[in-house]
Amino acid sequence: MALDNGAGLENTQGKEQLTVERRSPERLRRELYLRTQQDWLSSLDTRAENGTIGKEEKNRIIALAFLKRERKIEEANKKNALDGLTGLYRQEHLRPEIEKRIKLGQPFALLFTDLDHFREINKEYGQPAGDEVIVQAALRITEQLRGGYEDAKSEDIPFRNGGDETAIILPGIDSIESLRLVADKIRVSMESAPFHIPFSSKQIPLTVSIGGSIWKGETMEELLDKAGQQLIEAKKGRNNTHV
Repeated sequence: MALDNGAGLENTQGKEQLTVERRSPERLRRELYLRTQQDWLSSLDTRAENGTIGKEEKNRIIALAFLKRERKIEEANKKNALDGLTGLYRQEHLRPEIEKRIKLGQPFALLFTDLDHFREINKEYGQPAGDEVIVQAALRITEQLRGGYEDAKSEDIPFRNGGDETAIILPGIDSIESLRLVADKIRVSMESAPFHIPFSSKQIPLTVSIGGSIWKGETMEELLDKAGQQLIEAKKGRNNTHV
């Protein structure tokens, strides 16, 4: 009887292990979403406690985040436009959107962001942890952008631009001061609260470098090059904006 019980226990444990290993991709995505949302909300608590943002601002950010997510889901249902990891728009939609803005002839600006020393996170904690940090960073970026609720023409459009980089189109931005204000808000949102490493109790500081340019009638390639050069300058100092 003892041998039978032991064998039964071993089989049960084996089945439980298989169940864990066979979690569906959809379940894994839901778990990742839950973890990164919790980490983002925790970062808002930290920023409210250290005075980076006020309580009312924290509540406003959370409410707007829900609205932004609803709008993105609506867009995703219309076309396969969103990056599967971050929920930002996919990289291949960036150039067509810039071309569209240029044809409209209305003011806009372009920002590039790049997380500082991100490779070290992948190297020390592994790519799955790095992916979740990218999602947390995307949430902090989008919380600082306009949602276009009062005027759809003013909606800022963030794209995942490969790896940990993002590109953001900002309609109506026509001054360096306005562009720098947006860039600095994103930068502060990154540095003002640590990032949680999943499946551990570790929290790490992380900063971002941001470069950008205002469209002044040049071609798309010229604008992309100008913003890219500004990002290169920002990366020289780290935790820096250069517009």
